Amino acid sequence: ETANISIPYRHGDKIKGLEGCTITRDGRKFELDPKQVFTKKGEHWDEVVFTLPGIEEGCVYEYHYEKWSKNPYVLDPWFFQNEIFTKSSQVTLNLKVGRVYSFFFRNPGLAKTEPEVQPISWGRQYIWTFENLPPLRTEPYVVCMNDYRMAVYFEASGYESIYYNNRDNWGKWGQWADGWYKSLACDKTKFDQKVRELTQNIATDSGKIANIYDYVRQRIKWNGERGIWNLDVKFLDRIMTDQEGTGTEKNLLLLNLLKTAGFDVCPVLISTRENGRVIRDKPGLIQFNQVVVRVRQGERELFLDAVDRLYPFGMLPVDDLEGYGLVLEGDQSYLNYISGDKVCSVKYISTRGEFSSDGGLACTTLVNYQGYYSPLARKQISEKGKEEFIKQRVKDLAPVTMVDSIGHTSLDSVNQPLEMSIFFSADQYGQPAGGDFYVNPTLFTRLRSNPFEKESRNYPVEFPYPFTEIEDTEFRIPQGYALKTLPDNVDREIPGIKFSKAFSTKEGRFFCRRQLAVTQLVFPVSRYQELRNFYQDMVSADQLMVILTKESQ
Repeated sequence: ETANISIPYRHGDKIKGLEGCTITRDGRKFELDPKQVFTKKGEHWDEVVFTLPGIEEGCVYEYHYEKWSKNPYVLDPWFFQNEIFTKSSQVTLNLKVGRVYSFFFRNPGLAKTEPEVQPISWGRQYIWTFENLPPLRTEPYVVCMNDYRMAVYFEASGYESIYYNNRDNWGKWGQWADGWYKSLACDKTKFDQKVRELTQNIATDSGKIANIYDYVRQRIKWNGERGIWNLDVKFLDRIMTDQEGTGTEKNLLLLNLLKTAGFDVCPVLISTRENGRVIRDKPGLIQFNQVVVRVRQGERELFLDAVDRLYPFGMLPVDDLEGYGLVLEGDQSYLNYISGDKVCSVKYISTRGEFSSDGGLACTTLVNYQGYYSPLARKQISEKGKEEFIKQRVKDLAPVTMVDSIGHTSLDSVNQPLEMSIFFSADQYGQPAGGDFYVNPTLFTRLRSNPFEKESRNYPVEFPYPFTEIEDTEFRIPQGYALKTLPDNVDREIPGIKFSKAFSTKEGRFFCRRQLAVTQLVFPVSRYQELRNFYQDMVSADQLMVILTKESQ
């Protein structure tokens, strides 16, 4: 699988001189056949794909290529580390006279990062070579693996040397970007008209801001592309007509509409989670891939990102959360921590069920998604359909499950929690053993295995957002059976996470409440064993069974 290679590149760029080969342990050499190299076309990016030949255990493979770009302001980073051991990785930057770039490294460790510099006929060549690089092992609960991958990033700087200039500062970069965004032209008459249309008969400033936000969120389609520079300088004159744009174009439209409405706004550059964390002591715009909008209302600051139609007013998309952004205020631009409003994310599941004498189960389940659970669930439903979305959640409960009906409220109303009702049956849910049968009272939130199975870990554990999940179940004891064993309650807590499971019985029914609350987003490697043991306790608690026994005749 690691020999299946994909090289993405922007439209207008070119991949040249691609060669590759595989050398087996016994010295056989297999050359990459150019006929087995393919180009996959995309809407905004293309990619060269190929599989290196002769792959077997213990072999070594290599490939090299040149990437030519017509838009060399921001070059793609070069990642030295891979998912398997890398014997050697080299990147060469050829620059014409007059082209100057800054560079910085992510995760270089103790390695020397200064390049080898050589003259060429039309400029200079800068070469970085690293050998014997350890593999980057994928681990669960890591937001962005590139935060831990050794890489070099390039950016046109206008300075006299390719070497990173420590006298550079965020304010200077921000002033330049702010000036460029302010130079974007727009039809003031069209904006005035649209703002009047969106704000008429709305009394409060918050209502006006929300209505303008909802217009951009709902009416302007996001084309799936991010980036802070990939926009047409005249896009503001066409985006409301085309009703489509990049993430940055959508938010710059939002900014200009709010500004036209008289609000105190400014653009903020951020790095989404998939792009990686901002390195605060390495000023440069290459670290950012998205523009969001800051709105001031008195002493309150509100950050808005209208890219995703599933996120209501006041909620930043989950990919934007918890990071540093560059607030663009001319020569007063500064780096600031962006966290968004505190969102209470709760998944609540309530089930009432009845058993048949053979262990079959018929249930009515109500599900309520709040906070970040809501847009994430809506996204899955829009991609899979609600029937498949539900089937994926009930299919492992018993050998045979059957969904009878699905109801929902607020499916398209993103300002409301998403609620769903499910009527389903599960054959042989109760596990027979002699005259007894065993019932696991937790249906949907049960943890079947420990996600932290490895004894050690290389990277911090990162949760996407604080959350609480609660599952209440209530089951009627079937006729002819009696409650034999009810498990003891479980309470477990460590700093940043709490788990409990409570069992009870009343009037021919038994009940279980399972609750998990995560309040800390990042657990350092030093706390990994503590967290691993905590999750193992959860797995054990989720295996506890209620035992029902046949009543004597």
